[in-house]
Amino acid sequence: MIPYAYLFRHKPVRVCIYARVSTKKAPQMLSLVLQQEAFSHLLKKNVHCILTEIYTDAGISGHTRNRNGFRKMLSDAHEGKFDLIITKSISRFARNTVIVLDTVRNLKSLGIGIYFESEKLFTLSGEGEFMLSVIASLAEEESHSISKNVQWTIQKQFDRGIPTAITCHFNGYDNAHNGMLAVNKIQADIIKQIFQLYLSGFGAWKIALLLNEQQIFTASGGKWNPATIRYILSNEKYKGDCLLQKYYTPECLRQKGVRNRGQVKSYYLENHHEAIIKKEIWDQAQLLRQKRCEQYHIHLEHPEKYSRRYSVSGLLLCPHCKKHLTRQTLPSGRIQWSCATHRQKASACPGMIVKEMELEEWLTRYPIINETVIEEVTLNGYNYHCYTAKAEYESGFRNAPFLWEEKNGSLLPCINRSRQTAIQL
Repeated sequence: MIPYAYLFRHKPVRVCIYARVSTKKAPQMLSLVLQQEAFSHLLKKNVHCILTEIYTDAGISGHTRNRNGFRKMLSDAHEGKFDLIITKSISRFARNTVIVLDTVRNLKSLGIGIYFESEKLFTLSGEGEFMLSVIASLAEEESHSISKNVQWTIQKQFDRGIPTAITCHFNGYDNAHNGMLAVNKIQADIIKQIFQLYLSGFGAWKIALLLNEQQIFTASGGKWNPATIRYILSNEKYKGDCLLQKYYTPECLRQKGVRNRGQVKSYYLENHHEAIIKKEIWDQAQLLRQKRCEQYHIHLEHPEKYSRRYSVSGLLLCPHCKKHLTRQTLPSGRIQWSCATHRQKASACPGMIVKEMELEEWLTRYPIINETVIEEVTLNGYNYHCYTAKAEYESGFRNAPFLWEEKNGSLLPCINRSRQTAIQL
């Protein structure tokens, strides 16, 4: 199984196993187990080998490096935990020629070899890399051909009005045995409540907050967030229709689906399955979404992105998480700009808050036109807000400002750097 010359030069040889399958379907999961058992059995019979670790990845493509088992194996390789990797075939190791060759050369520089059992190929041999590049290219082309065939099959299904199977955890529906969507009565009541709240004047943020306070969970058992609410409000499936080919995978982005904006054909099926929301109510919700987006200058398809609704929208940054500060109206009527990360989960970020009155006072003198990080600083026992342009902040610039106080004691401009200035809190 392993070149004996290598074994006799390195006694004993520390060996690890790498196994991968592309899906989590039962036959492939069985294949994953069999790969591990077969190699483990052979290594135990070989007195020259010591099995150190078994690394596995399930349900993930070989076209990406972002595989937990794969990354852990490479990390352990750099720590010198093994001398040799055994895997079933080149296609199980990776389906991208660049990834294969880069990884082989990286491991070779560490003195670590890879043995591909199906091809009987050992990377530390004289002809190993040349043969590897040829076989890896063929494996990548085979994968590309399979992908094209799958896409063709799906496209033909769409032509016949047959949607692809809906995955689990779809709020409001279950998968029926005939491939259709079956209404989940309990979750359907939640969907109806979301539409009612929205048409009553609640926004996505408040609806998510209300559902979480009521201990109502999503279909996957998680908490609600504004993005999920917006997705439900815009999804045509809740009125019984079905839009096919919403997303597609470009040739240059093998592992990432992007929104279909006419690049490929799409299909719309009316009355495809049982509706949860009446068409009139769904249409009312879309009109309200459009109205709110126009009123507040928000991107309809990217509601989380404000189109400069306010002069500083998208420009104020939290110094801790580097996310934007967003405008917030408190129950008391006071308006402030606060860190969105902290508002969603307080433990995720210490947060940053700036009162709008103070911000407006600053803007009358010094307009903010670029992304700016706001920090709290303490000078002579007083707290101030310090403004630093993002580019300067990221470069590590920290000015020791020579400040003077104006008559009202509120604004403290920095005399030697206009972009870093403090406002007393």
